[in-house]
Amino acid sequence: MVVTLENVPRGKPAPAAYLEAARRLGAAPARCLAVDDADDGNAAALALACKPSPSATAASSRPPPPTPRELSVPRNPDDQLARPQSVLAVFAHPDDAELWAGGTLALHAQHAPVHIAVPLHDPVRDAEAQAGAAVLGAALHQLPELTPTAIRALLIELTPHVVITHPVHDTHTAHRRTAEAVLEALPEAKIETGRPRRLYTCDTYNSLTLIGQVTPTVMVDVTATFATKMQALHCHKSQPIDQHFGPMAEDLARLWGRRSGADFAEAFTALPVLGRVPGAAHL
Repeated sequence: MVVTLENVPRGKPAPAAYLEAARRLGAAPARCLAVDDADDGNAAALALACKPSPSATAASSRPPPPTPRELSVPRNPDDQLARPQSVLAVFAHPDDAELWAGGTLALHAQHAPVHIAVPLHDPVRDAEAQAGAAVLGAALHQLPELTPTAIRALLIELTPHVVITHPVHDTHTAHRRTAEAVLEALPEAKIETGRPRRLYTCDTYNSLTLIGQVTPTVMVDVTATFATKMQALHCHKSQPIDQHFGPMAEDLARLWGRRSGADFAEAFTALPVLGRVPGAAHL
């Protein structure tokens, strides 16, 4: 197992490389022994509470390393922002945003612009999508088709900090195609604008994909916005909300809430953006 500067946001004396190595090994940093022939390496180990080897420690003559608090400051200013930032949610159907991420989108909309992109369907469902987005506090973009070209143009226009879409291995064919279009569109937009910083996939039907259960990396507490989510979902009167989607949305939110210590939560899985998954305190 090898960790290089390409795998971490900062090199030594920042502890990121040792932290990544410990994570891959499944070991607590405090139980690791760091062997390094440079002062910067020893500083990184000490900052992470690893134990430098005795010979390396004795050879070190530089002042004590900066504190972990100083070393943990991200390089990109976007990652230092304390509040949730702008979001673009790209979904296959008019009610997907409410169903899979409505609480989180409503939460972000209290702090930053939130955009939802869905394909045009028919006048009834299009009007329902507009009503649901308004309840969430989001701007709605109804596109003729969710092609990689159309999504790329929207990414460049909006420059969102965060993108949310369907699981790549979703059981629904339209969901998979949408996720694939997002993944195809994202690299050029990222290179041109520097955003999005983070990419997440959402939950799916009963949290089951073609390759097994959804295994989220983030669970967002949506207790404060769950009522808003359900109100937005009920805007889709042409769909079986009371009989099917509503109960499933509540069951999943309660499940993820129990697992994360909240009344209601929504689950998301981080995917790499050009090979990196930046750390963050929020989506």
